[in-house]
Amino acid sequence: MSSRLRFKFLENRYRDRIFSYALWMVKNRHDAEDITQEVLIKIWEHGHDIKLSSIKSWIMRATHNLSIDYLRKRSVKFKYEQKYDKEDALYELPDPGKMSDPGTETAQVIINEELEEAINKLPDLQKKIIVMYEIQELKYREISEILDIPINSVKVNIFRARKNLQKSLEHYKQA
Repeated sequence: MSSRLRFKFLENRYRDRIFSYALWMVKNRHDAEDITQEVLIKIWEHGHDIKLSSIKSWIMRATHNLSIDYLRKRSVKFKYEQKYDKEDALYELPDPGKMSDPGTETAQVIINEELEEAINKLPDLQKKIIVMYEIQELKYREISEILDIPINSVKVNIFRARKNLQKSLEHYKQA
């Protein structure tokens, strides 16, 4: 496969995933776009040296590291005070079918907002890992490589994040 074709394939496959993870990390659309471009440049420059079997982990690690660099450039105060519009949302939770009942649609919007709020209240490492695992659909090994932590730590943090989310959302439990 030529370098140009390989790059186009990787760009088409990973651009949205890079952007959504960067947006989740930096909470700023423009910075996320910059990070996406920088990762794509890295793919262009170094992608031919990396095996396709490990490229996904390499790309997500590059995205994670660049996002951390962007956050370090900002003051801590600015990072936590910044808000983003709903149109800049990191992800959309699955919509169970095309709902036509306004009451059901409203309830789903409320649940999605509460879930997003509960995820944002998790400790930083749990939040990163649960987003990578549940939303980005990365495997334990990939998360371990991206965050440079043992696989068992990934598993433990997923378990703890799920427990914390259950506690935060237990008012939805059916009697």
